[in-house]
Amino acid sequence: MNKNKKPIIIFSLLILIGFIIMFYPLIMNLFNKNENKYIISDYTNQISKGDSKSKEYMLNEAIKYNKSLSSVKVVDSFENNNEVSSKYLKLLNFDKYGLIGYIKIPKIDIELPIYHGTSTKTLERGIGHFEGSSLPIGGESTHSILTGHRGLPLNKLFTDLDRLVVGDKFYIYVMDEV
Repeated sequence: MNKNKKPIIIFSLLILIGFIIMFYPLIMNLFNKNENKYIISDYTNQISKGDSKSKEYMLNEAIKYNKSLSSVKVVDSFENNNEVSSKYLKLLNFDKYGLIGYIKIPKIDIELPIYHGTSTKTLERGIGHFEGSSLPIGGESTHSILTGHRGLPLNKLFTDLDRLVVGDKFYIYVMDEV
């Protein structure tokens, strides 16, 4: 190899590595957004193919769970590593990903899956539901706590939540319900 070409190749490689580092968060955010769309699409397909008796049973179990809650006990989120009970994990768990449903906020162009629990692993890939609060199926005197990160370098999640104002709409999809 020619001595004069070596510095050009090294400089070119450094420029390429710089571009990769600079655009990595953007690329990962796009990848995560596509993965979330795929997971939500798969969830809605499974729900539409599911039999009505299974869906009715799951919804009734969720209603029983919500009625059994006397009050939400807010605890330190780091207290027990956010482990969730196996009974809770079975509620509204209709697909292979463990989704409860998903949230859509048109103004900030997000659709994010809602998972059981609030562990670090859960919150890195989507929105978590706080066990002990009502499942997000609606109903009188229900209060559901959904949690999500803002400002992660590789996944936007709720980063743009501050752009919302009173009156903006968001939608929570659980099974066939909105």
